[in-house]
This record gives sequence, structure tokens and C-alpha cells, in this order.
Amino acid sequence: MRFSPGRFLLRTLGIVVTLFLLYQLWIFAQVCWWSAYNPNTTAFMEAQLSALREKDPKAALQQQWVPYDRISINLKRAIVASEDA
Repeated sequence: MRFSPGRFLLRTLGIVVTLFLLYQLWIFAQVCWWSAYNPNTTAFMEAQLSALREKDPKAALQQQWVPYDRISINLKRAIVASEDA
């Protein structure tokens, strides 16, 4: 078998495209999952819990999920503004 640069390039491109599509599928699956199931914790919550436990080892987080329509429109806008910055 002889080395063919064109065939090597085509195979490499196919692998890169396949990996990219698998990555996109993984992200899409995560978005679908988190749109249906609320997370138990987030990285921010765990960081805050660590800081609280330095002062009080028995500290625990309490959370309560609320429907989207009960969240203030101002809070929604502030989150979008902070993400866009």
C-alpha cells in the first residue's frame, strides 16, 4: 500500500468532523437533560457551601425551585445583562 496524501487528508477530515458532531450531540443531550431535570447543586452553590463550612462545619444549603413565571423580570434581565457583558 502506498501513502496517499489526499486519502490521509480525507480520513483526517472525516475524523475531525465526526468528533465535532459527537461533541455537539453531547452538548445537545445535556441541554435536553437539564431542561427537564433541575440540578441538585451547581459549582457556585458548592463554592458557597465550602465557604460556609469553614465557619460552621454543619452548614447546609437550602434551595427551593420556583416556576419561571414567578421570577422577577428584573432578575431575568440582570442575568442576561451579566452574561452578555
